[in-house]
Order: sequence, then structure tokens, then C-alpha cells
Amino acid sequence: MKLFVIGATGRTGREIVQQALAKGHHVTAFVRSPDGIASKDERLTVIKGNVMDENELFRAMSRGFRRSSVWLVAMRRSSMIPFA
Repeated sequence: MKLFVIGATGRTGREIVQQALAKGHHVTAFVRSPDGIASKDERLTVIKGNVMDENELFRAMSRGFRRSSVWLVAMRRSSMIPFA
């Protein structure tokens, strides 16, 4: 399975990434800061971007990940205001 994880550098997101990789899944982590990803795995792709930029997010998700499961992990409600 392919997973696209938004919030992969947070506590819950890191756990999802680690468990998915341990089960042999392919993971794409969309992150603000790639330095926050400690895992090094051939099935892990890290894409730097801003989740608040709709175009960046769309481009990242369009890179062959259309059949991926998407996980948005633990985003603060106040940070979602631009989408309201």
C-alpha cells in the first residue's frame, strides 16, 4: 500500500510512518522540515512543502500518489482557518 502522510514529523505522524514502513508499505511524508524525519528507508519519500499552500499540496499528491491513502495527522484547528 502507498501512504501519503501529512504531519509525519509530529509524534503520531512519526509513529504512523514507522509502523507503515515496518509492514512494508511505501510512505510519502509531506513535511515543512525534512530534518524532522529521522527514518532512512528505501520505501520512504520525503517531500518538503507547506500544507497551507493548496497548489504545493496538490502538486505533491499528483506525483504518482493518486492511489495512495492520505493521512492528515494532528493539525491544530487554528491553522486550518485559510480553508474555512
